[in-house]
Amino acid sequence: MEKAIPINIGKNNFVMSSKILSITIWESSAIKKIVRAVKKEENLVINATCGAKTRSVIFLDNGSIVLSYLQPETISARIMNPKSTGNIDG
Repeated sequence: MEKAIPINIGKNNFVMSSKILSITIWESSAIKKIVRAVKKEENLVINATCGAKTRSVIFLDNGSIVLSYLQPETISARIMNPKSTGNIDG
């Protein structure tokens, strides 16, 4: 089992790496429908954009959805190599 590390998803908001199931782009209409449905029915959407444009959607293992202003590629790079990126906003 790999070690869980906190991943900076922007603006000093963190998600534990072991909890992430997938990271997708926001622009997909299907993803937007899923986010709206979960927000309306279960209230499990966490907006971590701090007012910036949403660029990625992070699905967690507990059913929660986290919105981030970072590109999915940026978050993925931080997961794959957290020490080299410093895991800070760039």
